[in-house]
Amino acid sequence: MIFNGYCTTKAFETWGEQFLIKNLKSGQGGMDTAAFHRSQKTKDLIESVGCEVPLICTKLN
Repeated sequence: MIFNGYCTTKAFETWGEQFLIKNLKSGQGGMDTAAFHRSQKTKDLIESVGCEVPLICTKLN
């Protein structure tokens, strides 16, 4: 998926549905606290394949 401009919640959710959850395995995951990572739909998609969604503080990177 290629898009120009800024990432939005909708764009991230679409990528998550079409690409991310098809490749995730249990125990994988982790996201920073970008606003588009925090939607309930994103969390539900990731948890639907047995993964957790730990948020990583970007100040620790």
